Amino acid sequence: MNREPSAGRPRRVIPVLAALALAGAAMLAGAAPAQATAAPVQAIGAAAQAGPAPAAPAPQVTWYNIRSMATNMCVDVAWATTADNALTIQAGCWSPGANQRFQRVGTQLVAQHSGKCLAVMAARPGESVPVVQVGCNGSVEQQWTFVDTGFGPFFSEIRAAHSGKCLSVAGGSFDDLATIVQQTCQGSSIHQLWSLNGV
Repeated sequence: MNREPSAGRPRRVIPVLAALALAGAAMLAGAAPAQATAAPVQAIGAAAQAGPAPAAPAPQVTWYNIRSMATNMCVDVAWATTADNALTIQAGCWSPGANQRFQRVGTQLVAQHSGKCLAVMAARPGESVPVVQVGCNGSVEQQWTFVDTGFGPFFSEIRAAHSGKCLSVAGGSFDDLATIVQQTCQGSSIHQLWSLNGV
């Protein structure tokens, strides 16, 4: 007896195809996380091979000669001693001359050879008090202000904060080894005008 094709067979094909489609989608969905995690792992490996980041360069320190307009000599800690209360003098500028090199730290002037600060001896306010080196402690007699007096961009008065007096060569001397002192600012004395020269 001839039988008509069953109407149910086409219905069985559709669920099978749908199941295959769902399985394929699941496989694709499962592969995506593995691909996504590969890039961060590779990035971590590259960072490990590169090593730590290089350190930032240290700030550059500038040292200066303090040079007299009158004599072209330099402020010098006498005999390059590192002792407290060592006198300062004017002397011919020489290299390397660490006892003639100073760094500006805020309003202090720090000697390279000793690490000590220029100061007016014992914080005295009087005339012709010697300028010496002492351990830096931030006290007022170690503070200096550079004042432009109109003698060009390179020369200034250097005034002591505690007295308002100027760094000077004693007696306006042109002699080598003349003492550096504080004296009343005159505004036009070449013995009270100084330039900072980077070395």
